Amino acid sequence: MLPDLYTLLPWGLIGLALGMALLGGSARRWLWPAVCGYALAVLAGRLGAVVLLPLGLLLLAGGLLRATGVLARRAGIGVLLLVAAGLVLHRFPGFGNLPLWQAQTLGPGVLPSSAYLNLDKPLLGLALLLRYPPPPPSRAAIRALVLLPATVVLVLALAWLAGVIAWQPVWSPGRGPAWPLVVLWLANNLLIVCVVEELLFRGGLQAWLARRWSGWRHGPMLALLFTAVLFGLAHAPGGVAWVLLATLAGLGYGLAWQRGGLPAAVLVHFAVNAGHFLLFSYPQLA
Repeated sequence: MLPDLYTLLPWGLIGLALGMALLGGSARRWLWPAVCGYALAVLAGRLGAVVLLPLGLLLLAGGLLRATGVLARRAGIGVLLLVAAGLVLHRFPGFGNLPLWQAQTLGPGVLPSSAYLNLDKPLLGLALLLRYPPPPPSRAAIRALVLLPATVVLVLALAWLAGVIAWQPVWSPGRGPAWPLVVLWLANNLLIVCVVEELLFRGGLQAWLARRWSGWRHGPMLALLFTAVLFGLAHAPGGVAWVLLATLAGLGYGLAWQRGGLPAAVLVHFAVNAGHFLLFSYPQLA
């Protein structure tokens, strides 16, 4: 069932805030739609009081990261990583994430899947953007998009050859979901899923490792490889094939980030996800 516009408004405002921040907008501007989005979620009964726990932990992590002492900053990183894992894996209670579909088979011969509009995951993205605001996109971001078609074709072709997915475009008979839900899925994937994941893996982990290993001969490349492997392991629930495919995709996203910053990485990531969702069996063959 398609949610009405009033129900969707909190996620629309949160997605708008993430998009504005990604494009280098001032926090004074993009915080307003974010605050309004979460306020509407509270009024709609989709946020419980217990969400103050992860919010408080994020504030604690931010304070520790601004401290001058090494131990305090390390503690801040530890708290941030724990909260990030809890929010990304939906382990904190109190977030009324909105289902687009649940345990639904989107085509013949594929595994059932579910899709949600999340309130917990974007909270992490907004916190990271507030603490580590990206620079505005430059011409380098446009040039980095040369990696987009190569990454999309390589990852999806290998997934098809490995028998993980099959050609099954979203307009083919028996394929779902309904077109309005397709549009919602694409918007959510671009503005929330890809932005938050790229903030965490490329804008966060890869950038931090690149700084830490800057004195090494191949420090930036090692940071790229290490982050891509961790990104692949995050897809372990899908099996070994998805770990390898996600690692390969992570290399493409990491290279895009190195050359064009966060916007380039987000666009390459979204292109792979959208290509998979629109053109092939989703999430994978049974």
